Amino acid sequence: MMMQMLKIAALLVVVLALILPFGCSDEEELPSSPPFEGVENNLVFTRSDDSEIEFGDYTLVWVGYWESMVKVDALHIIVSDSWPPSSPVRYWRLKAVIDDIVIGEKLEFPINFVWNDPREVMLFAYDEPNELSSQEEESRGWITFHKLRTSGSGEVHFTIDAVLGSEYHDGDSCSVQGTFRASIGSVPL
Repeated sequence: MMMQMLKIAALLVVVLALILPFGCSDEEELPSSPPFEGVENNLVFTRSDDSEIEFGDYTLVWVGYWESMVKVDALHIIVSDSWPPSSPVRYWRLKAVIDDIVIGEKLEFPINFVWNDPREVMLFAYDEPNELSSQEEESRGWITFHKLRTSGSGEVHFTIDAVLGSEYHDGDSCSVQGTFRASIGSVPL
């Protein structure tokens, strides 16, 4: 009799072990998506004369302080034809304060701040001899972050539709439209 009860108990344990993973939880466990690796840069920068600005394919994406003297955690993206951009003819750079980004929230340009108290996002483009920024009065438009994961296999994904104003009084503006997606790498040395 005791032997039969032990067999039933063992059988019950086996059955429960097989049943519990299926449907006993309200939360369905979905497979996680594989980490994104690489760069998808579909941004198009267009001068006021309708010519497109070519920036090159060298892309760096990392998280670090806004600047060495400004200890605010920020996302950094630089697209250029070389690193370091010692004397580039063209490059663009985005900096975003991590704590100010809300996924899916549209951030409107211009976004103004003091250099040592940054907020939200700053996009700068150098198109020799012009310098363009999302902080200029003539800037307008928006940027929306769809993903910003900074831990583990980090990833950034955003969409932008904006006009960057020239930092020079008589300089022309440029428009920027499209999407950008990339893995977040290490801080460059």
